[in-house]
Amino acid sequence: MDHRVRKIGVFYDGSYVFQVRNYYKRVHERRAIFDFNGLHAFVKREIAYIEGLTEQELSMCQIVDAHFFQGRRSAHNSDAEALRGERAFDEMLSRVGVTTHYLPLKKHGSSEREKGVDVWLALEALEQSYYKHYDFVVLLAGDGDYLPLLRKLNAFGIRVILLYWEFEYEDDNGEDRNTLVSNMLKNEATYPVDMKDVCDTPKGDILFNQGKVSYKETPSDNEEYEGVVLSLGNGFGFIKHENFPDNVYFKTKNAESELQVDDRVLFAVEVAKNDNVVAKFVRSVK
Repeated sequence: MDHRVRKIGVFYDGSYVFQVRNYYKRVHERRAIFDFNGLHAFVKREIAYIEGLTEQELSMCQIVDAHFFQGRRSAHNSDAEALRGERAFDEMLSRVGVTTHYLPLKKHGSSEREKGVDVWLALEALEQSYYKHYDFVVLLAGDGDYLPLLRKLNAFGIRVILLYWEFEYEDDNGEDRNTLVSNMLKNEATYPVDMKDVCDTPKGDILFNQGKVSYKETPSDNEEYEGVVLSLGNGFGFIKHENFPDNVYFKTKNAESELQVDDRVLFAVEVAKNDNVVAKFVRSVK
């Protein structure tokens, strides 16, 4: 038996992971919640397979660090519901041993954007890899900006497992959405793993909480707001919320039920191609 422990570091690009979580929660037929604990179990099993270890030797694969990086809106610009959602999410990550790293979002026109998160992730991954001598680094990301990180890790002799998803769908506003991964990033990784293929098979069951749930039954992860329908037009409307001074546009055909002016609603937001903030998953507060 090989008693050498394989040390694993896992690094999450938070914005990328949230796209994946929302896709499986709201769009994919699973309608299920992505489970970080299940992801860690999947990673250890995959590395055990790579190393030729048996089920009894699974303990020789240990995740010694897991880090989650994301931009975050300031508390001053968030309402109580959003703050509760963020707190619950942080507590969940803490329970499964994931260290969180947040940077304030930067103002960009009428919206806010992430800035510098990828650099921070790359620097942290390099530093931890250098001092802790990982055998494997697992990266959940798709941006080609991580290419220099992978090249440095390769130079250190550290094997990189890239877990990536590529999917496309039509969002709540009728716009085409997709998640793509840099081909150069896939080529640079030691083991690129197409997780969409994994998730579409029984092998992917470990990655999700048991049972199907719809977004109606579960609060949105870190991005749901409660506002008031300000006005309604022919097929569209606007929601008033203090975080969005320009009010938030939505299409009435995509609302869960028929709405009236002054109705209180829950909604999530996204940035459209014209950089305007639009509401999605609009539903009445009962």
